[in-house]
Amino acid sequence: MILRQGFRRHEIIDSDLINFKMAEAEASERKRVAHVFTTPSDIPQILLNACMTETYLRPHIHGLDGNPKKAEKFKVLKGTIGVLEFDDLGNVINRIILSSKDEGVFISPETWHSYVVLLPAVVYGKIYGSYDPKTHKQFPLWAPEEGSPDVRDYLEKLKSNFYVTT
Repeated sequence: MILRQGFRRHEIIDSDLINFKMAEAEASERKRVAHVFTTPSDIPQILLNACMTETYLRPHIHGLDGNPKKAEKFKVLKGTIGVLEFDDLGNVINRIILSSKDEGVFISPETWHSYVVLLPAVVYGKIYGSYDPKTHKQFPLWAPEEGSPDVRDYLEKLKSNFYVTT
């Protein structure tokens, strides 16, 4: 990480930072690690998520039950992810594969979504709202909680939306 004089916490997103975060993610129990560039009160929230293929990002929504409505935008800097949109019952209604060759994706507020990691990835994300862990995102009953024994099968089910059969 390079800090340059004259900038407020200016960081260069380069291969050194990306590789460092990938190594941290590989070593972590959750198989992912966030690198946050902003403070909780900043709008937008800006971060990198380094993720391994084993990680589970529980489907969620921003803006349910009177909580702040937030849009999200992210771009893959390294690797490949599969982005999923769900209906209120947990059925996949949209899906797209993103890699570093793509421009990115915009997720509207009040949209159930998640992504699965198809190849180890670093994702640059913007969330259009401040961060409060109590209201940041809401989780559905139809998706297992992180750490649940059901996660492994559910993650495979989500990934199967991107498998090519011949």
